[in-house]
Amino acid sequence: MRKYLIYIHVLIFTLIFASCSQSNIKYPTTKKIDQIDNYFGTIVEDPYRWLEDDNSEETKEWVLAQNEVTFKYLDKIPFRDKIIERTKEIWNYERISAPNKDGGKFLYLKNDGLQDQPVLYYLNNLGDKPIELINPNNLSEEGPVSLTEYDVSKSGKYIAYSISRSGSDWNEIYVKEIESGVVLNDHLKWVKFSTIAWYNNGFFYSRYDQPEEGEELSDLNTNQKIFYHIVGKTQEDDELIFENKNYPNRNYYAYLTSDEKYLIVSESETTSGNSIYIKNLFTQEEDFTKLTTSFDYEYEIIDHINDNLIVLTNYKAPKYKLIRINVNSLEIGNWKDIIPEKSDVLKDIEISKDKIIASYIKDAQSIRSE
Repeated sequence: MRKYLIYIHVLIFTLIFASCSQSNIKYPTTKKIDQIDNYFGTIVEDPYRWLEDDNSEETKEWVLAQNEVTFKYLDKIPFRDKIIERTKEIWNYERISAPNKDGGKFLYLKNDGLQDQPVLYYLNNLGDKPIELINPNNLSEEGPVSLTEYDVSKSGKYIAYSISRSGSDWNEIYVKEIESGVVLNDHLKWVKFSTIAWYNNGFFYSRYDQPEEGEELSDLNTNQKIFYHIVGKTQEDDELIFENKNYPNRNYYAYLTSDEKYLIVSESETTSGNSIYIKNLFTQEEDFTKLTTSFDYEYEIIDHINDNLIVLTNYKAPKYKLIRINVNSLEIGNWKDIIPEKSDVLKDIEISKDKIIASYIKDAQSIRSE
């Protein structure tokens, strides 16, 4: 419901912007401080630096004062309730995601209409009655909780899932027995920008070192690492799998090929472009092999089939193409096209048995082909 109120407030502000700008609203005074930084000879003034301390009482009082002015004005708008009710009517319809098969179970997300967060359901077989698995709306009474990531063990016994509290980028990972509904004692913290990838009796995930007390929301996030957690163990027992001390500001995501032969690590340093590392888990190799050497292009390893990595990429193909890279000859000169670049943008790839399902963007709409 909260996210719908956000849309409502945006609509209200749009309607009353002109009149608001001409009104006699008296805003609280925001103090300025004498904060000046010298960045390599460039002087930068930052008089509102004190507001970055989101844990201080002074910042809290400033927020409360701003809210008081805002809502005092909004509450006087005569048609506000009508807009709220109409928006509820528009948004109050059932929404269901496409199911995906994971650990032998079919999982999907469903929102009944005005729920704050969609609920995760599962079926053992298509046609069965759906069973509620994780309902983020019931996880806390202290503030909103969202389900951010999940993965089911190959046996179908467990689900590892991460949640975010009150919109924070910090995530916490829990483990739940699917059939019994029992949440285990596993509780992983300081997780941010992470995947979850089950392997044997545990899973790979990414996290940062624990920040200093009081700096959880303001400290810089550096030196992200990939760990392996075994179900039933504590976070202190987790095994360090991958880190790159030379580049503390890069992010790392772990995932597996469907046969669980290769552990894939995707490395990024901005919002576009990534580099790929691979590790053969069948041979228990200690070192990763770097597949790509720069961040000029995007690479997504779809799967591994008969010693070939199936990769969706925009390498020398701005509208993307699908290629295969033989694990025995990884050099760029040996990469082979499966689906060459076309006039439409290749957006997504799914592999189903002996078929490749390609999704394209054409004239701002999705189309699929086999």
